[in-house]
Amino acid sequence: MSFQTYEESYAVIPDEHDEPIKYSIGLDSHENFQQLLENYKIVVVDVWATFCSPCHHIGPLFENLAKSYKEFTEKNEIVFTKDCIDDDYYESIHYGNVKAVPTFFIYLNGKVVANIIGGDFEKLKFVLSYILQHDYDGENRFSLHERKKSFESKLEKLYENGTLEKNNKLFSDINSSNIGVC
Repeated sequence: MSFQTYEESYAVIPDEHDEPIKYSIGLDSHENFQQLLENYKIVVVDVWATFCSPCHHIGPLFENLAKSYKEFTEKNEIVFTKDCIDDDYYESIHYGNVKAVPTFFIYLNGKVVANIIGGDFEKLKFVLSYILQHDYDGENRFSLHERKKSFESKLEKLYENGTLEKNNKLFSDINSSNIGVC
């Protein structure tokens, strides 16, 4: 019969103070956000507030969605971020551009291209899966230019069929505040 040492017998118990792995990034500065816009093809922002009950409900769903796109995040294709509008430690990037919380913003190649007001999580999932359907030419992927055109074409279809609302003024206002992004 073999016995474990005291330390070994308790090695399998997880430390209660370990933080769970986060797959979304909390925005903490305008500079941080600019870097994300420059480094990822698609940036998804969950604008939320601490006082908002639906935001707290959507938070774990958003985190699971970010986890499901982990392989795309590792390839710098998509990143999921959270912007709290009532955080005392930093000024929210999207505060002046939301009518309700939660609101999702989708940026493509550094420019906002969609917003989903009211936390319609199913719509967000649908839009992302539709946009991220990868284009293949046999076994070779299309070039970056061709993929960008494909993303834009897919977005136009989502605007045309009414899935997304094209809010040119809002998008222009937000994009003009994100200087340094092409």
